[in-house]
Amino acid sequence: MKAHIIEKDGQPEFAVISYHDYQHFLELLEDETDARAVAEFHEAYTTGREFLVPDEIMRRELAGE
Repeated sequence: MKAHIIEKDGQPEFAVISYHDYQHFLELLEDETDARAVAEFHEAYTTGREFLVPDEIMRRELAGE
């Protein structure tokens, strides 16, 4: 990756990267966010703060059975 650095008053102010690199970084951030959410749910589930309801029970509940 190559970045073009734009300075202001002799100090780095902005880094311009290719759109391809930008998209790649967005994907990495999304992957990290998803992984964090899964880890948080797993921890809550294993400690009993979260639970799962089987699909069939939810269907019956929504159907008023």
